[in-house]
Amino acid sequence: MVDVKVKSKGGEALIASLTKRLQDDGVDIYLNTPATDLLLDDDGAVAGVLCESEKNGVREFNAKAVILCTGDYARDNDLNAELAPETVGEYTATAVSNKGDGLRMARAAGAGLHAYQESLSGNFNADPFDMPVVGQPNNQFPFSVLLVDRDGARRVSEAAGPHDQQVFFIYEDAPDHAWAIFDASVAEKFLNLDTYLEKTAAGSPFIQAFEADSIEALAAQIGIDAAALTATVDAYNALCEAGEDTQFGKDAQYLDPITEGKFYAVKEYDMTRGNYGGILTNERFEVVTDAGEAVPGLYAAGIISSGDYFGDYYPGREALSLCAHGGYIAGQNAAAAAK
Repeated sequence: MVDVKVKSKGGEALIASLTKRLQDDGVDIYLNTPATDLLLDDDGAVAGVLCESEKNGVREFNAKAVILCTGDYARDNDLNAELAPETVGEYTATAVSNKGDGLRMARAAGAGLHAYQESLSGNFNADPFDMPVVGQPNNQFPFSVLLVDRDGARRVSEAAGPHDQQVFFIYEDAPDHAWAIFDASVAEKFLNLDTYLEKTAAGSPFIQAFEADSIEALAAQIGIDAAALTATVDAYNALCEAGEDTQFGKDAQYLDPITEGKFYAVKEYDMTRGNYGGILTNERFEVVTDAGEAVPGLYAAGIISSGDYFGDYYPGREALSLCAHGGYIAGQNAAAAAK
């Protein structure tokens, strides 16, 4: 028998590589020890951090410089409401720990806020608390589905990817979402469909998956005008039969007509990747006040200070380069300041 070891990749491989280097260099790593406050000396310079947790109690770490690399704040409703109110009520795919702890500590030490505070499009997912597929190119539906808005209209290619799709499914009065419509021939390709149907039947407040014997009956279940949805399905089927998507250019390999009952609809939430912008830093990645003055001893890198690096379009994995770039420069300057 051949002993096969699965090769880690992506974030897992990156974390493993960095952790090994830290351990090889003799750096102590403290898990389950969240920082809660910055320690300041009599002159207002940052002199360490205070950590407090139920598991490890209170610990104080003194340092000549501190670097904040704590991610965004999309998991905190209060900060969302204050800084990025358009994100309130939206689901997010950012890490569950991204609650703005670093941002709060920095502000308490005098940090200014970047004018840019925005969420970036993430991925479509039926269960916002359990994501079997995250991000491009898959979303959480096969590209063979028909994607419609809440009025039953097709707005974009189902294979376009979330960045190009999400602008068509933004609502002021409800979480951003689309409906994936498909038939029995595509149902077997839809990950976790049976689970979603069962949870919907059990009364889930957010998972919404339906099965019906006709498009009209399906429309009634999801609250879309039956005539509108039927017209969209008929038009889409005509494109599928012709073998060319002259409407939005979806590849012919994904053009499966919706003709074979039963028929299905799954609500797909457009989840954000997180909120970007955060606190102000200068070219040395020193944290600065609104007036541009450096907060002595305090540095920041990554999404916590990203307003100068993001705009309306996020090409994917850009955050990794931002974190590496900012972390390297902040580390160099913090180390120099601590000598």
